[in-house]
Amino acid sequence: MPGRQCPICKEWVATGWIVGGHVCSGQPLPKLQDGKKLKDYAQALYPARQELMATDKKAEKVPVTDSKLWDFALSNFLISAPSSKAEREDLLGRAVGNMTVANFAAKSVLDRLAVINSLWNAIVEWVTPVQRATAMFDPPAGDEVHNVSSTHEAMAFHRFGIGFRCEKETDLQRVLDNGFAPLYSLPNIAAGLHHIVAGTVMEVRTCQGDLGLWKVNRDAIGQTGICVSRGIFGATKFPDAEYKGNVYLFAVKPSVNGYDTEVYQRQNGKTKVWKPGEKLFPKIPKGDILAYVKIEKLGMDNFGTGWKIKAQNAWTFLPAASIADQQYLNAELADIQTPQNRAFLLVKAGDYDFHQHQ
Repeated sequence: MPGRQCPICKEWVATGWIVGGHVCSGQPLPKLQDGKKLKDYAQALYPARQELMATDKKAEKVPVTDSKLWDFALSNFLISAPSSKAEREDLLGRAVGNMTVANFAAKSVLDRLAVINSLWNAIVEWVTPVQRATAMFDPPAGDEVHNVSSTHEAMAFHRFGIGFRCEKETDLQRVLDNGFAPLYSLPNIAAGLHHIVAGTVMEVRTCQGDLGLWKVNRDAIGQTGICVSRGIFGATKFPDAEYKGNVYLFAVKPSVNGYDTEVYQRQNGKTKVWKPGEKLFPKIPKGDILAYVKIEKLGMDNFGTGWKIKAQNAWTFLPAASIADQQYLNAELADIQTPQNRAFLLVKAGDYDFHQHQ
């Protein structure tokens, strides 16, 4: 919906007339400086420095919703574009050219979205999930880069199709009730976390079941899909290695097709590989959750060599877990138990994070 323009202050209301939704200042908005360009909001490309359109008085004719969409897209561009200043200038130029803020404000809602999407498309690659979990790459023992899925079962990911994922303690009931859904398919929740994507390619493609990858670092965009680890140790890194607090480790058996980001990473060089094996799925229905267990995360050790965890002693199994699944998961859980006379288990980043050597 293109919205309507207030006859007094001339502000465009992109979502239409809502009672109480627009407070007129009684004064016309200041005239835009015709010469200011969209690319000027990238005040410096490398190191990156950004001016926010949403707080720029000279851009008040741009609806606030679109200003925030632009700002979030540009911030991601500045984080994820190639590090070369020349490449960044070229990409930004191809995305927005010399378009001025006045030109941008005068466009329709859909045309402004197209401009914002051009920024996203410069840094994001989309892939379609086409592979079953049990058909994805599962390395044999002795692989120089990739961790085995299990030290108890050969080719365990091929055999069981079970992956692992951690969520914060506060998310437990939501996950049990609804399964796992990517953040960008839930734009209102995303906005509460300062991810402003509603209506953009990031929401639309995610809702279609496509999966986003950063073009430069060859990594999955976790907000567009659900990442799981082949191995239990790798999953304990999340929500991040430095996190302190309780999390729940979930064992899942995805029933939907996914994308093998581990293979994608390997194709782009050994140092791009996350050793525990990342697999990406558009969602994980609640019926695919086999079990969960609480883990206390204690942050990194004092030397930055790994993250510290204390796992509870038993899984809570759900109806989807077969006897064979339970036996496999019990053996895996035993591997992350705190050793005797220790306060925690140290999971070494050199063993269970990105591969560091050629």
